[in-house]
Amino acid sequence: MVSDHHAPDRDRPTGWDGRAGLRLVDADAPGDPAAWLVNERLTYRQCAACASRIPDLPERHVLTEWTPCRAWATKGRSQYRRSQVPVDQGPHPVDSLACSDCDPRPGTARR
Repeated sequence: MVSDHHAPDRDRPTGWDGRAGLRLVDADAPGDPAAWLVNERLTYRQCAACASRIPDLPERHVLTEWTPCRAWATKGRSQYRRSQVPVDQGPHPVDSLACSDCDPRPGTARR
């Protein structure tokens, strides 16, 4: 547990089952500690189509020329400054970054 006030024997209300949290459990086969990734630095880059910031990970690179799955993207975070902007329809070059909303590959859409 992350909290130092953890009491595993304490009864919790039944409505707390769906709340998010972090619980550490023993691993069956922890493996080699030298191979564990801890606090690895992430580099953020822009999606080639909608310019949203996404982590530059190998699974986010599309290995063929591609066009995005959507035509519009939402920009802005606040309630009053949010707007719809058009997405660059491409085609985008090989090995360019695609966010989960623009990625044309099956099984990569945001859930």
